[in-house]
Amino acid sequence: MLTLIQNDRKFIEIEKEIMNSNKEYNAIAYDKQILDKEDILATFKEADEWRIERYLVKKDEDYIAILDYGMSSPRHQKPWLSLLAIHQKYQGLGWTYPCQVDRFKKTKQPSDVDILSVSGG
Repeated sequence: MLTLIQNDRKFIEIEKEIMNSNKEYNAIAYDKQILDKEDILATFKEADEWRIERYLVKKDEDYIAILDYGMSSPRHQKPWLSLLAIHQKYQGLGWTYPCQVDRFKKTKQPSDVDILSVSGG
């Protein structure tokens, strides 16, 4: 079973572990493979500015992903997933859909929303 847990600054080390398991993504998005505490804190600041809600996805006792979404994208004014980062050891095991679309629709999507945009970077 997957559980969404509101992500906040007390989970910085967990978020850093998930993000740093994705070195290739970090190299593209941040111009470096390993993120530090300041990089993670900057994502919280950016999320506040863009009004993005941040969650950790927990499977049993393990944190397996980070899920960030907003209810109004800057470009299209529609709900959007701005980040879905799955820990490297859980990639390729079929967790993307349950983490992303299914959990969002069941727990967060208002009934009047029929489109969910996914950020391209």
